[in-house]
Amino acid sequence: MLDADTRRRIDTARDILVGKVPDPKSQVEQITIALIYKFMDDMDAESEE
Repeated sequence: MLDADTRRRIDTARDILVGKVPDPKSQVEQITIALIYKFMDDMDAESEE
Protein backbone atom coordinates (compact mmCIF):
# COMPACT_ATOMS: atom_id res chain seq x y z
CA MET A 1 0.00 0.00 0.00
CA LEU A 2 2.57 2.60 1.10
CA ASP A 3 6.21 2.31 0.22
CA ALA A 4 8.80 2.53 2.98
CA ASP A 5 9.86 6.10 2.14
CA THR A 6 6.28 7.45 2.29
CA ARG A 7 5.61 5.61 5.54
CA ARG A 8 8.84 7.01 7.04
CA ARG A 9 7.88 10.58 6.05
CA ILE A 10 4.41 10.24 7.57
CA ASP A 11 5.89 8.81 10.78
CA THR A 12 8.38 11.69 10.95
CA ALA A 13 5.61 14.26 10.46
CA ARG A 14 3.54 12.58 13.15
CA ASP A 15 6.50 12.55 15.55
CA ILE A 16 6.87 16.32 15.03
CA LEU A 17 3.17 16.94 15.63
CA VAL A 18 2.92 14.79 18.78
CA GLY A 19 4.31 17.56 20.98
CA LYS A 20 2.34 20.32 19.27
CA VAL A 21 -1.01 18.66 18.50
CA PRO A 22 -1.90 16.13 21.22
CA ASP A 23 -5.10 14.83 19.59
CA PRO A 24 -4.34 11.95 17.14
CA LYS A 25 -7.36 12.89 15.01
CA SER A 26 -5.97 16.40 14.56
CA GLN A 27 -2.54 14.98 13.74
CA VAL A 28 -4.04 12.93 10.90
CA GLU A 29 -5.90 16.00 9.65
CA GLN A 30 -2.74 18.13 9.64
CA ILE A 31 -0.70 15.45 7.85
CA THR A 32 -3.47 15.00 5.26
CA ILE A 33 -3.60 18.73 4.56
CA ALA A 34 0.20 18.85 4.21
CA LEU A 35 0.15 15.91 1.77
CA ILE A 36 -2.55 17.61 -0.32
CA TYR A 37 -0.47 20.81 -0.49
CA LYS A 38 2.62 18.78 -1.45
CA PHE A 39 0.67 16.98 -4.16
CA MET A 40 -0.65 20.28 -5.53
CA ASP A 41 2.85 21.80 -5.48
CA ASP A 42 4.26 18.80 -7.36
CA MET A 43 1.52 19.12 -9.98
CA ASP A 44 2.30 22.85 -10.42
CA ALA A 45 6.01 22.17 -10.78
CA GLU A 46 5.31 19.45 -13.35
CA SER A 47 3.04 21.71 -15.39
CA GLU A 48 5.67 24.48 -15.39
CA GLU A 49 8.20 22.11 -16.92
